[in-house]
Amino acid sequence: AKNHTKAEITVQDEGIGMSSSYIEKLMVEDHLPLKKGTSNEKGTGLGLILCRKFIHINHGQMTVNSTEGKGTEFIVNLPLAHAKA
Repeated sequence: AKNHTKAEITVQDEGIGMSSSYIEKLMVEDHLPLKKGTSNEKGTGLGLILCRKFIHINHGQMTVNSTEGKGTEFIVNLPLAHAKA
């Protein structure tokens, strides 16, 4: 979605989901506990941490909605650059 001030990007999956305590850690910590994915693959959470940091650097916001066992929705809002004459 796009309006005159921001772009909104939504990404959803049907993976293992995240608990509210894991989401809280994701939003503030620089490393996360190892977690196994839908095929028992190991995940470090590094990708999510990097996304959070890049979004912050670009003055954006990330919202995470998740239900364990059902999946996760990530909503990213980034400000649009305005062309100057």
